[in-house]
Amino acid sequence: MAVNLKEALAIIEGGDWFGPLRYVSANVKMGTGGKVKEIPRCRIARNRSTANNLHTVTTEVTASPTMNDRKRREANHSANMTRNVELPNKMIITLHPILITHINKQAVL
Repeated sequence: MAVNLKEALAIIEGGDWFGPLRYVSANVKMGTGGKVKEIPRCRIARNRSTANNLHTVTTEVTASPTMNDRKRREANHSANMTRNVELPNKMIITLHPILITHINKQAVL
């Protein structure tokens, strides 16, 4: 049985662990890729709160003006057509959903 790309994205963005995920690597900046890779288990990478973060006490920190002026860059996954997936060892991999060939042992059309 096969799934279409929309269904594959719904599985990825669901937040649950899934796998295996097979995709073709691509690195536009380095001009490398074309290798078929398989990840046994992964999930979408998101900022997740843990029990340790719930009981933290915030303290006021004075910082230099240059630190306050810096802004965090947004990933803009929709425009770049990428998704970050987290492996069980907490490593994060960026991949292009269009290059996914199989998800949960089903071909992606």
